[in-house]
Amino acid sequence: MFKLSTSLRWVFFLQLFFCLCWGFAWYARIAPPQSNWLFAFLGLGYLFFVVLSMLLGLVWLLLKKAYFLLPFAMFYYTFQANQSLFNFSITTNTKHDGALSLMTYNVKNFDLYDWNKGPNTRAKMLQLLRNERPTLLCLQEFYSSDKKNRFNNEKYLADSLGYSNYVFNKLYIIDTTEAWGLAVYSRLPIINDSIIKFKNARINGAMYVDVVFELDTFRVFNVHLQSYHFGNKEYDVFENTATTKKRLKDAKSLFSKLKIALIARGLQVDILKDLTAASPYPCIVAGDFNDSPISYSYHQLSKKKQDAFVCKGTGFARTFSTKAFSYRIDHVLLDSIFKVQSYVVIEKKLSDHYPVMISFDF
Repeated sequence: MFKLSTSLRWVFFLQLFFCLCWGFAWYARIAPPQSNWLFAFLGLGYLFFVVLSMLLGLVWLLLKKAYFLLPFAMFYYTFQANQSLFNFSITTNTKHDGALSLMTYNVKNFDLYDWNKGPNTRAKMLQLLRNERPTLLCLQEFYSSDKKNRFNNEKYLADSLGYSNYVFNKLYIIDTTEAWGLAVYSRLPIINDSIIKFKNARINGAMYVDVVFELDTFRVFNVHLQSYHFGNKEYDVFENTATTKKRLKDAKSLFSKLKIALIARGLQVDILKDLTAASPYPCIVAGDFNDSPISYSYHQLSKKKQDAFVCKGTGFARTFSTKAFSYRIDHVLLDSIFKVQSYVVIEKKLSDHYPVMISFDF
């Protein structure tokens, strides 16, 4: 290194710094955020550290210097984590060839408050569900009301879309007439269900249903892990129009909400992983994790399970997209007894999440 020019020494130290950050970000997968929240922060920047490290590695490769080996060795060592972010699979399939299908979709209250600023968003969402017709439908941020000037989505999906079997887990209720929560709709018989409430959350939670297919039974978990609850001021951090003073103030709020959510999810996941491990039936875990694949949440829940995206997906397959963030935070994880046949993200901007649809055999 001492034979390098001053500029190349800077390149070397930058590469070393980004590789260290890459390693710490990778460690976020196994470090509980409630006691190691700083690693969870770094995990959010995992892809950034990988790209910069590899670009600097290419510089060394072009210069025929052995320093390129460090990022390439790290890429090999962390390949499984990298594949969960960007899939290189040659077995990609978007055709729903399986006997069964499942969709997970955060419907954002069916755009109850007109966040989407588009006409007929709810009707378009329902038409999408009608067109896709999944066997199992896992919905997060589900809203339904008995009021005349609101929408009874619970009844509509059952009656108009043909889902005679369903469970609506009401996490938040107002005046017994309006409810928010999670729902699972099924074209298969549901023989059992259970609500999983988190003590550290009001509108986030989980549930499971046991469904029968032919002579076998399997369990489907529908999860919605802790949300960040970002508002406009947090997103303004990324807007060039904001003043430096305002951006610094908003950044403080942003990092505070990040820390709170990361710690809360760690506690929620510790509950869920025990419940999935104790299931008497084969399991599918689907829903809005609010976390990327480089996270404690994903790593814990995906243990001994296959990720439908890794099996049949391609590219980055982002499922959440706003002006500041674009990640795959909606996941479908299955026990090895299931055979994934297809995976597709339906990129229709009706919610801040895209629906994820898979087909599989059991």
